[in-house]
Amino acid sequence: MSFFLLQNLMFGHKYVRILKGSHVYRTAGFINRATPKGSNSFHYLCYMLYPSQLESRLGFDQIRTMVQQACLSSLGRKNVEDMEFLTEVEPVDLALRQIAEFRQIIENSESFPAQDYFDMIPLLDHLRIPGTWPEPDQLAELRLSLMTIRDIHAFTKKNKQKYPLLAACMESPATTLDIPPKHITSINAILDEKTRIRDSASSQLKQIRKEKAAKQSSVERKIIHTLKTARQNGWTPEDAEVTIRNGRLVIPILSAYKRKITGFVLDESATGQTIFLEPADLFETNNEIRELDHQEKREIIRILTAFADNLRPDIDSLKEEYRMLGEESISGRRLSAKAVSIRMISLFS
Repeated sequence: MSFFLLQNLMFGHKYVRILKGSHVYRTAGFINRATPKGSNSFHYLCYMLYPSQLESRLGFDQIRTMVQQACLSSLGRKNVEDMEFLTEVEPVDLALRQIAEFRQIIENSESFPAQDYFDMIPLLDHLRIPGTWPEPDQLAELRLSLMTIRDIHAFTKKNKQKYPLLAACMESPATTLDIPPKHITSINAILDEKTRIRDSASSQLKQIRKEKAAKQSSVERKIIHTLKTARQNGWTPEDAEVTIRNGRLVIPILSAYKRKITGFVLDESATGQTIFLEPADLFETNNEIRELDHQEKREIIRILTAFADNLRPDIDSLKEEYRMLGEESISGRRLSAKAVSIRMISLFS
């Protein structure tokens, strides 16, 4: 029996492949859904003929690779990897009509959201555990991807009449439209545009940073004054500047004059001719700054943990949102528009 490919079509996590043979008239497709063993004679016959080489015999392994390369996230690539045969006509026909809608979006140059498709499901699973928190860079990716989800919902809601099947794909009892905006607002209150924790994230953090900045300014003024005095007396190497050793401000002093200034030697040059000294009158202030660093870190962890506590009740709904985002990430709109010729065919004519 000879099989030949009639059409390759793609939408979301569905990459439909319509096959016919001289003695087979059932329609088969690939979809991200497990098909029960022995579901019909076509599925059984295919695997009897090519039990382990079916995918490569049909060339679908190459198509799978091509689609994975067009995915916008790792979640989408995983969905492509999990694709299996679908042998029922109705779901294949639905997928074809969904493809036609997506093609229409491409042809109409609609502004469908197509960036920041981050897979945040592993982070959400981690945050399910009480006492855990996200790192700032993870929080930034969560914010961007939630904004993408929000924009997709806005697009489908606005164009529900024009693209009803796409809108139906984004609707789920497990999702709530106000969840992404709610958490985007919470993240914006914590994180600035450069992925730094805002001073205003909490009153305690603001006070800690204000106190630390004042002490750092005081240390800088004092150490610059000490360096100026050492330079005037010829105790420093030429072009000596304030530097940092072990996280503390120090000044370079020629070893021959190390007893001229009372302080603590934190390092020395490779030749031993220069030492790096922390003046004694700055030691206590630097220790206070170090303690404020620890307080700042603890407060940031408290803020991030509180955010995770507020997020936790919505994790299941958010995971559903990211699963749908994964489906959208396989859409491969660039690939569809530039490399794949798509035409709608009827399975019931």
